[in-house]
Amino acid sequence: MKKGHYLRQNFRAKKFIKKINRLSDSIKEVNFEPFKIRMKNISKILFLAFLGILLSSWGRVGHRVIAEKSGESFTGTLSPFSDWAAFIAAHSSDPDTRKSSDPSESPKHYIDIDNYSEFVSTGKIPQDFDEVVAAHGENFVYDQGILPWATLATYDSLKNCLARHAWDKAKVFASDLSHYVADGHMPLHITRNYDGQYTANNGIHSRYESAMVNSYEKSFSYSAGAPHYISDRASYIFDYLYSNYTFIDSVLAADNYARTITGNTSSKEYTDILWEKTGLFTINFFSHASAACNSLLYSAWADAGFPSLNSSLAGETPMSALFKAVYPNPARDKVVVEFSVSERSKITVEVTDSIGKRVKILTNEWRNPGNYTEEWKTGKNRGAFFITLKTKNQNLAKRVIVVGN
Repeated sequence: MKKGHYLRQNFRAKKFIKKINRLSDSIKEVNFEPFKIRMKNISKILFLAFLGILLSSWGRVGHRVIAEKSGESFTGTLSPFSDWAAFIAAHSSDPDTRKSSDPSESPKHYIDIDNYSEFVSTGKIPQDFDEVVAAHGENFVYDQGILPWATLATYDSLKNCLARHAWDKAKVFASDLSHYVADGHMPLHITRNYDGQYTANNGIHSRYESAMVNSYEKSFSYSAGAPHYISDRASYIFDYLYSNYTFIDSVLAADNYARTITGNTSSKEYTDILWEKTGLFTINFFSHASAACNSLLYSAWADAGFPSLNSSLAGETPMSALFKAVYPNPARDKVVVEFSVSERSKITVEVTDSIGKRVKILTNEWRNPGNYTEEWKTGKNRGAFFITLKTKNQNLAKRVIVVGN
C-alpha cells in the first residue's frame, strides 16, 4: 500500500491531518527538480514523511532483481556501463528510503490513473505535465501521484549528468530511474484501488509485490536483452503504464481464487496459489522493466552524445575534434559529415543504428589539424541512426533520421 494515498483515501488519516493542521498556520514549500509541491503547513509535511516509512513498491527484493537483471545485460552496446551494475542494484531502493525524510518523494512512485475522467472515457491522459495541471489543478495531479513525470524528469537528469561527465551523479539518477521504471511495471501502482480496498481485496498490495515475490525470488530467470533507442520517451513510458494497468483485474482475481481455496491470506499454500495464477505475467513485468531500464539508459547516453565513461569533466578535457555539421537531417540518399581536428589524432567516424549496431565506418585513421568531410550513402537504410566521432578522449554523436523516397 502506498503512503501518500492515505491522504486521499483513508478517512482516519484525513481526520488526523485536519486536527494537526489546526496546530500551525505556517506555509512551507518543498522544491524538487523539476516540480514544486506546495504544502499547506509543516505539520502536513511531517505527517507525509511519517507515512512514507510505512509502505514501499515491489519491495527491496523486487527492485534488486529488476536492477540486477538489467545489469547482467550491460554487455555489447552497454558494456561501458558494466562497472555501474553493482551500484545501480545496490541503490535501486534508495527512493523508497528517501520517503522517510523527503515528503516530495512519495507521489513519484504511483499514479492513480483511473481517477482521471479522460482515462475512464478514452483510456489515456495528456502526457504533458503542464497540460494535466491546467486541466485538473496542481493539487489534484499531485494527489493522484506523478510517476510518469518523475520518470521523465529522472531521465533528463541522467542525460544531463552524462553530457557533462558527472559520473557519480549519473549513477544515482540511473538507480532512481531503475526504481521508477519498476514501479511503473507494478499494476497496483497505477490504480486508485492500489490495495484492493474497493473490491474487498484489502492487503493484496504487499501480499503480491513483497510476500509472493520474496518467496519466488529464484524463479525470476530472464534476460533483459539488447537495448534500443527510444525517441519519444513520454509515449514509451505512458504506453507501458497503460499496458500494465490491464492486469489489475488479473491480480485481484488471483487473490480471490487463492483466498477461496485456502480460506486465508497468510499461508504458504495461499502464496503458492497466488504465484501459480500470476507468476507468468509477473515475470513478464520484471523482464519488461529490466529491458525498459536498459533502453532508457542507452537513450540517455545517446542523447548525451555517447560520452566516454572513462573521460574526465568536459571542461578539463581537450577537444581534439568537433562536429561542424551533419546534414541533411532528415536525409534520403546520403548524409554529409563535416568535422574539424585541432591536433593530430586518431579519428573514427562511424554510423550505428538505434540499438548500437555498426552500420558503416566512414573513416578510421590519423588526421592532421584541419577541416574534413565524409559522406554516408544511406542505401536501403531507414529510421534513426547515430553518426559518432571518436578520438582517444572523446565520443561525440549526432542523431539523424533517414526517410524513404
